[in-house]
Amino acid sequence: MSIDCRRSFESWRVYPRVHYFRKRFLDLYPRFQRVIGSLPFNINSDLIGKIDEAFKWYQNDLEIVYIENAFLPRENTFVDLNADLQSTRSATGSQVILCYVQGQSINENFIQILGHFIDYLHNVNASEPLVWIVDLANRPSGSEQEFVTSYINTKKEVISRVIFGSGQLEIATTISDYIEENLADILGLIVYCLLSVGTVHAKDTDVNVNDYLHKGLFQSAMNAYKLEHKTADKAIAEKMETGEELLPRNIHAVHKSSAEMALDEKHLSMLLRCNVLIPYSVHKYGIPAKIVNLILDAIDYEELFVKYLSQNSKDAILQSCSIPHKLHNLTCVTLGEGIIKDMSTVIQDLNAKCETTNQTITVMKKMLFEVNSYLEQTTFGDDVNWISKPPNCTTKFEEGFIKVGRSFLHWNSLQQFHDLFKTRTRCETYSGERSKKS
Repeated sequence: MSIDCRRSFESWRVYPRVHYFRKRFLDLYPRFQRVIGSLPFNINSDLIGKIDEAFKWYQNDLEIVYIENAFLPRENTFVDLNADLQSTRSATGSQVILCYVQGQSINENFIQILGHFIDYLHNVNASEPLVWIVDLANRPSGSEQEFVTSYINTKKEVISRVIFGSGQLEIATTISDYIEENLADILGLIVYCLLSVGTVHAKDTDVNVNDYLHKGLFQSAMNAYKLEHKTADKAIAEKMETGEELLPRNIHAVHKSSAEMALDEKHLSMLLRCNVLIPYSVHKYGIPAKIVNLILDAIDYEELFVKYLSQNSKDAILQSCSIPHKLHNLTCVTLGEGIIKDMSTVIQDLNAKCETTNQTITVMKKMLFEVNSYLEQTTFGDDVNWISKPPNCTTKFEEGFIKVGRSFLHWNSLQQFHDLFKTRTRCETYSGERSKKS
Protein backbone atom coordinates (compact mmCIF):
# COMPACT_ATOMS: atom_id res chain seq x y z
CA MET A 1 0.00 0.00 0.00
CA SER A 2 1.38 3.42 -0.94
CA ILE A 3 0.84 6.60 1.04
CA ASP A 4 1.13 9.86 -0.87
CA CYS A 5 1.79 13.33 0.52
CA ARG A 6 1.02 16.62 -1.21
CA ARG A 7 0.79 20.20 -0.06
CA SER A 8 -1.15 23.28 -1.11
CA PHE A 9 -1.08 26.86 0.14
CA GLU A 10 -4.50 28.42 0.46
CA SER A 11 -6.09 31.66 1.50
CA TRP A 12 -7.52 31.64 5.02
CA ARG A 13 -10.72 32.87 3.40
CA VAL A 14 -11.64 29.30 2.51
CA TYR A 15 -12.67 29.09 6.17
CA PRO A 16 -14.59 32.37 6.68
CA ARG A 17 -15.07 32.08 10.45
CA VAL A 18 -11.43 31.18 10.99
CA HIS A 19 -10.40 34.07 8.74
CA TYR A 20 -12.50 36.48 10.83
CA PHE A 21 -11.15 35.41 14.23
CA ARG A 22 -7.60 35.09 12.92
CA LYS A 23 -7.65 38.73 11.80
CA ARG A 24 -8.95 39.79 15.22
CA PHE A 25 -6.23 37.82 16.99
CA LEU A 26 -3.42 39.15 14.78
CA ASP A 27 -4.64 42.70 15.42
CA LEU A 28 -5.01 42.08 19.16
CA TYR A 29 -1.65 40.40 19.78
CA PRO A 30 0.75 43.39 19.41
CA ARG A 31 -1.54 45.54 21.60
CA PHE A 32 -1.69 42.76 24.19
CA GLN A 33 2.12 42.53 24.18
CA ARG A 34 2.48 46.28 24.69
CA VAL A 35 0.05 46.26 27.61
CA ILE A 36 1.64 43.25 29.30
CA GLY A 37 5.10 44.68 28.65
CA SER A 38 4.22 47.92 30.42
CA LEU A 39 3.63 46.10 33.71
CA PRO A 40 6.53 46.40 36.18
CA PHE A 41 6.42 42.66 36.84
CA ASN A 42 6.12 39.44 34.85
CA ILE A 43 3.02 37.29 34.62
CA ASN A 44 2.72 33.59 33.71
CA SER A 45 5.57 33.02 31.23
CA ASP A 46 4.22 29.63 30.12
CA LEU A 47 0.91 31.16 29.00
CA ILE A 48 2.63 34.08 27.30
CA GLY A 49 4.85 31.57 25.48
CA LYS A 50 1.81 29.69 24.16
CA ILE A 51 0.24 32.93 22.95
CA ASP A 52 3.51 33.91 21.23
CA GLU A 53 3.70 30.55 19.47
CA ALA A 54 0.10 30.87 18.30
CA PHE A 55 0.81 34.31 16.84
CA LYS A 56 3.77 32.96 14.87
CA TRP A 57 1.62 30.09 13.59
CA TYR A 58 -1.32 32.23 12.47
CA GLN A 59 0.93 34.83 10.83
CA ASN A 60 1.75 32.38 8.04
CA ASP A 61 -0.34 31.41 5.04
CA LEU A 62 -2.55 28.36 5.40
CA GLU A 63 -0.77 25.19 4.27
CA ILE A 64 -2.87 22.06 3.93
CA VAL A 65 -0.94 18.79 3.91
CA TYR A 66 -2.76 15.82 2.39
CA ILE A 67 -1.54 12.41 3.52
CA GLU A 68 -3.65 9.86 1.66
CA ASN A 69 -3.96 6.43 0.11
CA ALA A 70 -6.52 7.77 -2.39
CA PHE A 71 -6.99 11.18 -3.98
CA LEU A 72 -9.10 13.69 -2.03
CA PRO A 73 -10.06 16.80 -4.05
CA ARG A 74 -8.88 19.81 -2.12
CA GLU A 75 -12.15 21.62 -2.85
CA ASN A 76 -13.86 18.99 -0.68
CA THR A 77 -12.07 20.42 2.34
CA PHE A 78 -13.15 24.08 1.93
CA VAL A 79 -16.14 25.83 3.46
CA ASP A 80 -16.21 28.70 0.97
CA LEU A 81 -15.84 27.30 -2.50
CA ASN A 82 -16.02 30.82 -3.98
CA ALA A 83 -12.93 31.99 -2.15
CA ASP A 84 -9.65 32.43 -3.98
CA LEU A 85 -8.35 28.86 -4.30
CA GLN A 86 -5.05 29.78 -5.92
CA SER A 87 -2.00 28.59 -4.01
CA THR A 88 0.49 31.19 -2.84
CA ARG A 89 4.23 30.84 -3.15
CA SER A 90 5.08 30.96 0.54
CA ALA A 91 8.13 29.02 1.68
CA THR A 92 6.44 27.95 4.90
CA GLY A 93 2.89 27.89 6.12
CA SER A 94 0.63 27.07 9.05
CA GLN A 95 0.14 23.37 8.50
CA VAL A 96 -3.19 21.63 8.82
CA ILE A 97 -2.65 17.92 8.27
CA LEU A 98 -5.41 15.83 6.70
CA CYS A 99 -5.09 12.04 6.72
CA TYR A 100 -7.46 10.60 4.10
CA VAL A 101 -7.81 6.84 4.64
CA GLN A 102 -9.94 4.90 2.16
CA GLY A 103 -11.02 1.29 2.68
CA GLN A 104 -13.83 -1.25 2.50
CA SER A 105 -14.77 -1.95 6.12
CA ILE A 106 -13.39 -2.24 9.64
CA ASN A 107 -11.31 -5.40 9.55
CA GLU A 108 -7.77 -6.58 10.21
CA ASN A 109 -6.53 -5.31 6.87
CA PHE A 110 -7.93 -1.83 7.55
CA ILE A 111 -6.28 -1.74 10.99
CA GLN A 112 -2.96 -2.49 9.29
CA ILE A 113 -3.59 0.42 6.92
CA LEU A 114 -4.16 2.71 9.91
CA GLY A 115 -0.91 1.42 11.40
CA HIS A 116 0.97 2.38 8.22
CA PHE A 117 -0.50 5.88 8.38
CA ILE A 118 0.47 6.27 12.04
CA ASP A 119 4.02 5.12 11.31
CA TYR A 120 4.20 7.62 8.47
CA LEU A 121 3.06 10.44 10.76
CA HIS A 122 5.69 9.47 13.33
CA ASN A 123 8.39 9.56 10.64
CA VAL A 124 7.44 13.06 9.47
CA ASN A 125 6.95 14.28 13.06
CA ALA A 126 3.40 15.44 12.39
CA SER A 127 1.78 17.77 14.90
CA GLU A 128 -1.59 19.40 15.50
CA PRO A 129 -3.95 20.35 14.00
CA LEU A 130 -4.48 16.85 12.61
CA VAL A 131 -7.71 15.60 11.06
CA TRP A 132 -8.41 12.01 9.99
CA ILE A 133 -10.93 11.39 7.23
CA VAL A 134 -11.96 7.74 7.28
CA ASP A 135 -13.84 6.88 4.08
CA LEU A 136 -15.23 3.33 4.05
CA ALA A 137 -17.41 1.66 1.45
CA ASN A 138 -19.43 0.06 4.26
CA ARG A 139 -20.62 2.66 6.72
CA PRO A 140 -19.21 1.70 10.17
CA SER A 141 -21.48 1.34 13.18
CA GLY A 142 -21.26 3.62 16.20
CA SER A 143 -19.18 1.14 18.16
CA GLU A 144 -16.83 0.66 15.20
CA GLN A 145 -16.38 4.42 14.92
CA GLU A 146 -15.54 4.63 18.63
CA PHE A 147 -13.01 1.80 18.21
CA VAL A 148 -11.25 3.49 15.29
CA THR A 149 -11.17 6.88 17.04
CA SER A 150 -9.78 5.34 20.21
CA TYR A 151 -7.20 3.32 18.24
CA ILE A 152 -5.92 6.42 16.43
CA ASN A 153 -5.67 8.60 19.54
CA THR A 154 -4.01 5.79 21.51
CA LYS A 155 -1.35 5.08 18.91
CA LYS A 156 -0.68 8.72 17.99
CA GLU A 157 0.23 11.08 20.84
CA VAL A 158 -1.17 14.10 19.00
CA ILE A 159 -4.88 14.67 19.66
CA SER A 160 -6.81 14.21 16.43
CA ARG A 161 -10.25 14.81 15.02
CA VAL A 162 -11.73 11.80 13.22
CA ILE A 163 -14.40 12.12 10.52
CA PHE A 164 -16.22 9.19 8.94
CA GLY A 165 -17.26 9.77 5.33
CA SER A 166 -16.05 12.07 2.57
CA GLY A 167 -18.91 14.56 2.37
CA GLN A 168 -17.65 18.04 1.53
CA LEU A 169 -19.76 19.86 4.14
CA GLU A 170 -18.84 17.56 7.02
CA ILE A 171 -15.12 17.59 6.24
CA ALA A 172 -14.92 21.33 5.68
CA THR A 173 -17.00 22.18 8.76
CA THR A 174 -14.94 19.89 10.98
CA ILE A 175 -11.65 21.43 9.84
CA SER A 176 -13.01 24.95 10.29
CA ASP A 177 -14.37 24.16 13.77
CA TYR A 178 -11.09 22.55 14.76
CA ILE A 179 -9.06 25.67 13.93
CA GLU A 180 -11.69 28.01 15.37
CA GLU A 181 -11.64 26.11 18.65
CA ASN A 182 -7.87 26.50 18.76
CA LEU A 183 -8.24 30.25 18.26
CA ALA A 184 -10.86 30.37 21.02
CA ASP A 185 -8.41 28.61 23.35
CA ILE A 186 -5.74 31.22 22.60
CA LEU A 187 -8.19 34.07 23.19
CA GLY A 188 -9.08 32.32 26.44
CA LEU A 189 -5.42 32.37 27.48
CA ILE A 190 -5.32 36.10 26.80
CA VAL A 191 -8.39 36.56 28.99
CA TYR A 192 -6.71 34.54 31.73
CA CYS A 193 -3.58 36.70 31.56
CA LEU A 194 -5.66 39.88 31.74
CA LEU A 195 -7.73 38.56 34.64
CA SER A 196 -4.66 37.40 36.54
CA VAL A 197 -3.66 41.01 37.13
CA GLY A 198 -7.02 41.82 38.72
CA THR A 199 -9.10 44.97 38.63
CA VAL A 200 -8.67 48.44 40.08
CA HIS A 201 -10.77 49.80 42.93
CA ALA A 202 -11.37 53.28 44.27
CA LYS A 203 -8.13 55.09 45.11
CA ASP A 204 -7.47 57.06 48.29
CA THR A 205 -4.77 59.50 47.23
CA ASP A 206 -4.67 61.13 50.68
CA VAL A 207 -3.26 57.99 52.31
CA ASN A 208 0.22 58.29 53.75
CA VAL A 209 2.49 55.33 54.38
CA ASN A 210 3.08 56.44 57.98
CA ASP A 211 -0.65 56.12 58.66
CA TYR A 212 -0.24 52.35 58.76
CA LEU A 213 2.28 52.55 61.58
CA HIS A 214 -0.51 53.67 63.88
CA LYS A 215 -2.73 50.72 63.07
CA GLY A 216 -2.98 47.90 65.57
CA LEU A 217 -1.75 45.31 63.08
CA PHE A 218 1.68 46.85 62.71
CA GLN A 219 2.08 47.45 66.43
CA SER A 220 1.06 43.94 67.44
CA ALA A 221 3.27 42.47 64.72
CA MET A 222 6.21 44.55 65.90
CA ASN A 223 5.69 43.33 69.44
CA ALA A 224 5.58 39.75 68.18
CA TYR A 225 8.82 40.34 66.31
CA LYS A 226 10.46 41.67 69.47
CA LEU A 227 9.28 38.62 71.37
CA GLU A 228 10.77 36.32 68.72
CA HIS A 229 14.00 38.29 68.93
CA LYS A 230 14.16 38.04 72.71
CA THR A 231 13.55 34.28 72.53
CA ALA A 232 16.49 33.86 70.17
CA ASP A 233 18.63 36.13 72.35
CA LYS A 234 17.78 34.06 75.42
CA ALA A 235 18.85 30.88 73.62
CA ILE A 236 22.23 32.42 72.80
CA ALA A 237 22.70 33.50 76.40
CA GLU A 238 22.01 29.96 77.61
CA LYS A 239 24.68 28.63 75.26
CA MET A 240 27.12 31.15 76.70
CA GLU A 241 26.42 29.87 80.22
CA THR A 242 26.91 26.21 79.27
CA GLY A 243 29.82 26.86 76.94
CA GLU A 244 28.04 25.18 74.03
CA GLU A 245 29.40 26.02 70.55
CA LEU A 246 31.71 28.73 71.91
CA LEU A 247 34.61 28.20 69.54
CA PRO A 248 37.51 30.65 70.00
CA ARG A 249 36.75 32.58 66.82
CA ASN A 250 33.10 33.09 67.90
CA ILE A 251 33.56 34.09 71.55
CA HIS A 252 34.31 37.73 70.77
CA ALA A 253 31.32 38.08 68.41
CA VAL A 254 28.89 36.61 70.95
CA HIS A 255 30.36 38.69 73.76
CA LYS A 256 30.18 41.84 71.64
CA SER A 257 26.44 41.58 70.93
CA SER A 258 24.46 38.40 71.42
CA ALA A 259 21.26 40.29 70.59
CA GLU A 260 22.64 41.54 67.28
CA MET A 261 23.22 37.96 66.16
CA ALA A 262 19.51 37.26 66.64
CA LEU A 263 18.29 40.29 64.65
CA ASP A 264 16.42 38.79 61.70
CA GLU A 265 16.32 41.43 58.97
CA LYS A 266 14.46 39.14 56.55
CA HIS A 267 11.49 38.74 58.86
CA LEU A 268 11.62 42.42 59.72
CA SER A 269 11.32 43.21 56.00
CA MET A 270 8.30 40.89 55.78
CA LEU A 271 6.71 42.63 58.74
CA LEU A 272 6.91 46.00 56.99
CA ARG A 273 5.92 44.48 53.66
CA CYS A 274 2.76 42.75 54.85
CA ASN A 275 1.49 45.17 57.48
CA VAL A 276 2.44 48.52 55.98
CA LEU A 277 3.57 48.58 52.33
CA ILE A 278 0.97 46.22 50.87
CA PRO A 279 -2.17 47.64 52.57
CA TYR A 280 -0.87 51.17 51.96
CA SER A 281 -0.42 50.54 48.22
CA VAL A 282 -3.75 48.73 47.94
CA HIS A 283 -5.66 51.69 49.38
CA LYS A 284 -3.65 54.45 47.74
CA TYR A 285 -3.63 53.02 44.20
CA GLY A 286 -6.64 50.69 44.20
CA ILE A 287 -4.71 47.68 42.90
CA PRO A 288 -4.95 44.12 44.30
CA ALA A 289 -2.69 43.04 47.14
CA LYS A 290 -1.25 40.19 45.08
CA ILE A 291 -0.07 42.69 42.45
CA VAL A 292 1.63 44.89 45.03
CA ASN A 293 3.38 41.74 46.22
CA LEU A 294 4.59 41.00 42.68
CA ILE A 295 5.86 44.55 42.30
CA LEU A 296 7.83 44.24 45.52
CA ASP A 297 9.32 41.01 44.24
CA ALA A 298 10.22 42.68 40.93
CA ILE A 299 12.16 45.49 42.62
CA ASP A 300 14.03 43.00 44.86
CA TYR A 301 12.46 44.50 47.94
CA GLU A 302 14.03 42.15 50.50
CA GLU A 303 17.54 42.79 49.21
CA LEU A 304 16.93 46.55 49.17
CA PHE A 305 15.54 46.43 52.70
CA VAL A 306 18.73 44.86 54.02
CA LYS A 307 20.78 47.36 52.00
CA TYR A 308 19.00 50.52 53.18
CA LEU A 309 18.20 49.60 56.79
CA SER A 310 20.40 52.01 58.75
CA GLN A 311 22.52 51.17 61.75
CA ASN A 312 20.54 53.69 63.77
CA SER A 313 17.34 51.72 63.12
CA LYS A 314 19.05 48.46 64.01
CA ASP A 315 20.36 49.92 67.27
CA ALA A 316 16.93 51.33 68.12
CA ILE A 317 15.28 47.93 67.60
CA LEU A 318 17.91 46.16 69.70
CA GLN A 319 17.58 48.75 72.46
CA SER A 320 13.78 48.43 72.51
CA CYS A 321 14.11 44.73 73.22
CA SER A 322 15.22 45.60 76.75
CA ILE A 323 11.81 47.19 77.39
CA PRO A 324 9.08 44.85 78.74
CA HIS A 325 7.03 43.10 76.07
CA LYS A 326 3.91 45.21 76.54
CA LEU A 327 5.68 48.45 75.71
CA HIS A 328 3.90 51.67 74.85
CA ASN A 329 2.66 51.72 71.24
CA LEU A 330 4.50 54.97 70.61
CA THR A 331 7.73 53.00 70.75
CA CYS A 332 6.60 50.78 67.86
CA VAL A 333 5.51 53.79 65.84
CA THR A 334 8.84 55.51 66.44
CA LEU A 335 10.73 52.42 65.27
CA GLY A 336 8.48 52.19 62.21
CA GLU A 337 9.05 55.83 61.30
CA GLY A 338 12.79 55.26 61.36
CA ILE A 339 12.49 52.22 59.08
CA ILE A 340 10.15 54.09 56.71
CA LYS A 341 12.70 56.92 56.49
CA ASP A 342 15.41 54.40 55.61
CA MET A 343 13.22 52.93 52.90
CA SER A 344 12.25 56.26 51.27
CA THR A 345 13.96 55.35 47.97
CA VAL A 346 12.24 51.96 47.88
CA ILE A 347 8.83 53.46 48.68
CA GLN A 348 9.29 56.12 46.01
CA ASP A 349 9.98 53.40 43.42
CA LEU A 350 7.02 51.38 44.70
CA ASN A 351 4.72 54.41 44.33
CA ALA A 352 5.79 54.99 40.73
CA LYS A 353 5.30 51.37 39.73
CA CYS A 354 1.92 51.12 41.48
CA GLU A 355 0.71 54.21 39.62
CA THR A 356 1.86 52.72 36.31
CA THR A 357 0.12 49.46 37.15
CA ASN A 358 -3.12 51.26 37.99
CA GLN A 359 -3.11 52.94 34.57
CA THR A 360 -2.23 49.69 32.80
CA ILE A 361 -5.01 47.73 34.53
CA THR A 362 -7.51 50.33 33.30
CA VAL A 363 -6.37 49.67 29.71
CA MET A 364 -6.46 45.91 30.33
CA LYS A 365 -10.07 46.17 31.48
CA LYS A 366 -11.04 47.63 28.10
CA MET A 367 -9.06 44.93 26.30
CA LEU A 368 -10.77 42.25 28.39
CA PHE A 369 -14.15 43.53 27.22
CA GLU A 370 -12.94 43.33 23.61
CA VAL A 371 -11.60 39.77 23.89
CA ASN A 372 -14.71 38.55 25.69
CA SER A 373 -16.83 39.93 22.86
CA TYR A 374 -14.80 37.80 20.40
CA LEU A 375 -15.23 34.72 22.57
CA GLU A 376 -18.98 35.27 22.69
CA GLN A 377 -19.02 35.19 18.89
CA THR A 378 -17.12 31.91 18.66
CA THR A 379 -18.88 28.57 18.72
CA PHE A 380 -16.60 27.51 21.57
CA GLY A 381 -16.59 30.60 23.80
CA ASP A 382 -18.48 28.86 26.60
CA ASP A 383 -15.84 26.13 26.76
CA VAL A 384 -13.18 28.58 27.95
CA ASN A 385 -15.34 30.60 30.35
CA TRP A 386 -14.07 28.50 33.26
CA ILE A 387 -10.92 30.61 33.32
CA SER A 388 -12.96 33.61 34.47
CA LYS A 389 -13.87 31.89 37.73
CA PRO A 390 -11.27 32.51 40.46
CA PRO A 391 -10.47 29.80 43.00
CA ASN A 392 -12.45 29.99 46.23
CA CYS A 393 -11.37 29.47 49.82
CA THR A 394 -13.49 27.00 51.72
CA THR A 395 -15.46 28.31 54.70
CA LYS A 396 -13.46 26.08 57.03
CA PHE A 397 -10.20 27.49 55.68
CA GLU A 398 -11.43 31.08 56.08
CA GLU A 399 -12.50 30.46 59.66
CA GLY A 400 -9.15 28.90 60.47
CA PHE A 401 -7.30 31.88 59.04
CA ILE A 402 -9.39 34.36 61.02
CA LYS A 403 -8.57 32.50 64.26
CA VAL A 404 -4.84 33.14 63.81
CA GLY A 405 -3.80 35.30 66.74
CA ARG A 406 -0.75 37.51 66.38
CA SER A 407 0.33 37.51 62.78
CA PHE A 408 2.92 39.28 60.63
CA LEU A 409 0.66 38.58 57.67
CA HIS A 410 -2.72 40.20 58.02
CA TRP A 411 -5.13 42.18 55.88
CA ASN A 412 -8.01 44.42 56.77
CA SER A 413 -10.56 42.11 55.19
CA LEU A 414 -10.94 38.50 54.11
CA GLN A 415 -11.60 39.62 50.55
CA GLN A 416 -8.06 40.95 50.36
CA PHE A 417 -6.83 37.61 51.63
CA HIS A 418 -8.62 36.00 48.67
CA ASP A 419 -6.28 38.00 46.41
CA LEU A 420 -3.35 36.59 48.34
CA PHE A 421 -4.78 33.07 48.04
CA LYS A 422 -4.59 33.29 44.24
CA THR A 423 -0.85 33.85 44.12
CA ARG A 424 2.33 32.77 45.87
CA THR A 425 3.62 35.06 48.56
CA ARG A 426 6.74 35.09 50.68
CA CYS A 427 5.04 36.65 53.67
CA GLU A 428 5.19 34.30 56.63
CA THR A 429 2.57 33.93 59.35
CA TYR A 430 3.62 34.06 62.96
CA SER A 431 0.79 32.75 65.07
CA GLY A 432 0.12 33.48 68.71
CA GLU A 433 1.32 30.00 69.56
CA ARG A 434 4.90 30.96 68.65
CA SER A 435 4.70 34.01 70.88
CA LYS A 436 3.89 31.79 73.87
CA LYS A 437 7.32 30.15 73.70
CA SER A 438 8.87 32.88 75.80
